[in-house]
Amino acid sequence: MSFRILAYMLTYAPDNNQIFGVMKKILTLSLLLFLGLLVFPQSIQDHNRSSFSIINETQNSVTLQFELPSWYLEDADVKGLKEAKTIHCGITGVTMEEGAPELPHFSTSIRINGSNPTTEIVNSEYFEIENVVIAPSPGLGERGADKRKRKVSPEAYNRNNFYPTTLITNSDPFIFRDVNGVSINISPFSYNPVTKILRVYKKFEVKLSFQPGSSTTEKVRSSRDFESLHGKLFLNQGSGNRDVKGYEAPQMMIVAPKEYFAACEPFRKWKNQKGIKTTMVDVAQYSDEYELRDFVKQQFLDNGLMFLVLVGDADRVPTFTVENGYSDMMYGYLEGDDHFPDVFVGRISADNAAGIASQLQRFIDYEKNPFTGRDWFSDVIGVASKSGPGHNNEMDFEHIRNIQQRLLNATYRNAIENFDGSQGGGDPEGDVLTEDLISQINNGAGAVFYAGHAAEEYWFTSGLNVDYIDELRNEEMLPVFFSVACRSGNFVDGTCLGEALLNGNNNGVPVGAAGAFMSSGSISWVAPMHAQDAMAELIADEKSGNSVGAIAAGGCAKMNEVYFWAGDKITDTWVLF
Repeated sequence: MSFRILAYMLTYAPDNNQIFGVMKKILTLSLLLFLGLLVFPQSIQDHNRSSFSIINETQNSVTLQFELPSWYLEDADVKGLKEAKTIHCGITGVTMEEGAPELPHFSTSIRINGSNPTTEIVNSEYFEIENVVIAPSPGLGERGADKRKRKVSPEAYNRNNFYPTTLITNSDPFIFRDVNGVSINISPFSYNPVTKILRVYKKFEVKLSFQPGSSTTEKVRSSRDFESLHGKLFLNQGSGNRDVKGYEAPQMMIVAPKEYFAACEPFRKWKNQKGIKTTMVDVAQYSDEYELRDFVKQQFLDNGLMFLVLVGDADRVPTFTVENGYSDMMYGYLEGDDHFPDVFVGRISADNAAGIASQLQRFIDYEKNPFTGRDWFSDVIGVASKSGPGHNNEMDFEHIRNIQQRLLNATYRNAIENFDGSQGGGDPEGDVLTEDLISQINNGAGAVFYAGHAAEEYWFTSGLNVDYIDELRNEEMLPVFFSVACRSGNFVDGTCLGEALLNGNNNGVPVGAAGAFMSSGSISWVAPMHAQDAMAELIADEKSGNSVGAIAAGGCAKMNEVYFWAGDKITDTWVLF
């Protein structure tokens, strides 16, 4: 068994009665299907985080220790570079300077009660391996190309020194729903391409220092979802005094044109009945997205807003235009100068009041009368191209297969593979047929994971497109879609796949999806795959009842931790339908 597979093995293995009990619990909880309270109780370890431990913590510093876990070398195909290798040690980040040696780095985040963080290495232990050829990075890249090519940069490989020159870096401070933090990246591998020596650091002792007491005051509005995400992201509990008020009823605000209020009213009433304080606001009061965000921020500061529901297409409720797409996430960046969402943001997108009413009614019906006739929720569908490599040097199909394996190691019982080409295992021969995927969705599934290429209206792999949605017949068995692909969440320039999945109906009965998390613009290869891995880990954690909104936000937060110089642009473009 390879280390890659061994790293994902779990000891938690409930019997069938436990599985059905968990599923029944899932389906009888209050579910805000498009962004809140759809629970995926499973279990998995965070291998990246487990390499770090806290040694000491004071009012102005945190000292931590890093220990390198098991790792291995794997052959890499690089033109003109014989016997090239890549380094693998589980779920980690990698350096992505195009043409320079590709080396893993490990990340963690620390709560701080201060500002101006700096890091220094106190102690380290390393050994050296001679005559190793490390493959170059193909760079950040975008998913427009089928294959990421590794090409040596002569300048980088003729440099007679160890790379990277800096073994530890930290991000700018950020605020993640009232908690001040900083991310730290450690590079335990350093390589000299001239001497072909690989330096391997077994241990680091690192000190993080900051100026105490000058950060934003933590005005904690406790919520189980965000506290779960904080527990996953931050290594420590922090040394500052936090004004913890205890759990309060979650606050939701619906922003819609006034003519949609009647369509939203049953949903608002239902949420209030379920204990979620829900109000409606007329979008016409605000001249543009910036003025609306100012109002959202005030509601967040004054009332602890947790859920923001944008009702209507982009011409009715504005979105933000960003560098490589459109962004509803920008409404969630309410504290600090960062891209960590402080509220969960979702959009109900339809062309008219009837479409809005139909989509909202699917959530109400699902919550009141969930289908428990059979265990469809324990199936996970995977769809992927054969392009790459990306995260962890995985091709897209390897990435999705590994995600499915993690879920199977928890409490999912059936993984259905749909990969371009013939990839062995449970993957049928040949490319994915649209009718096969439709049949699988019709049979019911709890989640669908996609990695590949896409356009606004369709996925390249499988050819699933907006025209096929009304052919679905998965009434009462609606999965959540998590997609790593470009533009299938672009709801501004037409009806995108994400919108269509949430608007599908068969003679008035909802079909399609319970939620869809998709990008409105172009995205890179590696970083979003890391986010998708983190989303799978959150789904697999049986200790915390994570909502769909929390899973989406938590995956982005983990990506921002590992790639704090690249993750923000990707977080911006992901839209939760």
